[in-house]
Amino acid sequence: VLSAIGGGLGIALALLAQSALTRYAGSAVPVFANVQVDNVVMAFAIGLSLAAPIMFGVAPAFTSSRNEQVTERAQSSSRETRSLRSLLVAGEVALSIVLVVGAVLFLRSLSRLQNVDPGFNREHAIAFTVTLPFARYPDAATRYTAFSDMERRLRHQAGVESTGATSTLALRGTTWSSDGTVEGRGATDYERELQHASTTRDYFTTMGIRLLAGRFFEDTDTRDKPPVTIVNETLARRYFRGVPAQQVVGKRITFGRPQDNSPWNTIVGVVGDEKQGGMDKPPEPTAYSSIAQRQQNPLTFVVRSSQSPDAVIAAARRSVSEVDKDLALTNVTTLAAVVERSMEGHRFRTTLLSVFAAVALLLAALGIYGVLAYFVTQRSRELGIRLALGARPEALFRMVVGQGMRPVAVGAAAGLVGAAGMTSLMRTLLFGVAPIDPLTYGVAIALLGLIATAACALPALRATRVDPLVALREE
Repeated sequence: VLSAIGGGLGIALALLAQSALTRYAGSAVPVFANVQVDNVVMAFAIGLSLAAPIMFGVAPAFTSSRNEQVTERAQSSSRETRSLRSLLVAGEVALSIVLVVGAVLFLRSLSRLQNVDPGFNREHAIAFTVTLPFARYPDAATRYTAFSDMERRLRHQAGVESTGATSTLALRGTTWSSDGTVEGRGATDYERELQHASTTRDYFTTMGIRLLAGRFFEDTDTRDKPPVTIVNETLARRYFRGVPAQQVVGKRITFGRPQDNSPWNTIVGVVGDEKQGGMDKPPEPTAYSSIAQRQQNPLTFVVRSSQSPDAVIAAARRSVSEVDKDLALTNVTTLAAVVERSMEGHRFRTTLLSVFAAVALLLAALGIYGVLAYFVTQRSRELGIRLALGARPEALFRMVVGQGMRPVAVGAAAGLVGAAGMTSLMRTLLFGVAPIDPLTYGVAIALLGLIATAACALPALRATRVDPLVALREE
């Protein structure tokens, strides 16, 4: 009956968790994933609810039926029964340690991730994307004119400090990639996976991206002038090994292999790295082009303003509408939200594992408490006689706590070994934290120790309050 009630409550919680998952963690779930309670897992849970009372009810009943005499005073358990209880408690503790270590590792990883510099200033800035329909804007010149007009109107809105645009916003990847050839190298010496983006003149200033050497784009960097590019710090360091950023300015690269005969692009500036694929991923070598020379559609605008995001967004809608009333703003957000959204997967995994760890700790505490409470009830006469013969209450307290902490210590040791093996599998999910982290293991042991001690203390206190007179009268 108890198992059926518990299974029913568990299934009800699962259904509630399904709706909560869809509502509060929808962005961390893959777009095409169907979040629902799996029938196979549901059948397994129901089967477990039915099997558990058989396993843990029939076995003790069978053991008791083999005793020659069972009376209400025969309360002492066999050594095998006590060993089995201790083994079950140790197993609960071991599983708890594995989950707690994983949860603490994820918490520390998330904390490290939140302190990572994204490479830009996320405060007081909004972003939105504008896509020009090719039917009305068939060529690069008309698209460039429209985007430039939007940027100019945005810049003159009240409270706007600066505005810029890019083909791909930071933390959203890059527009396209290619091979890259550095001038002066051999015919077979070229770079691979060079990332590209196109920006307006004031994009880097608006984003707060540092200029390390050279200059930003200028209005004179037009299509009829020799192509120029701005590279990030990672590209300068990797493609020009040992060359200071100041000396990288003026060098030339092509966006292709040597045999492609691609036009040479002169590097006019070196900027700091901005995170691209995620806060936990290192920046890739990136070359930026001016939209006047390499126009892209759509563009994502960034507007930095001291006004509220709602006011800035309303002003942005007016500015875009003045250029083309049929254009819509998409992916409207703040830069702070972009950073937070890039960490949603890490936050979701951390929350989920933390909930599992909390449930495991609760179950372990209940198991320890239940075994010790039964131990105190079973040996209440013995404890009373000990008190009647002069045993000190604190001595009984230590005895009961020690009885409960022995399987905890065994389970903790086994759990640490299991955690060392399991957490190594999570290496790719962690950031800035090693899977075998002494601090994490220490926190997990301390947390479990506190909970286990509290679970042992309650039955131990009850043991010290056994009335000796009642115990002796019963004997």
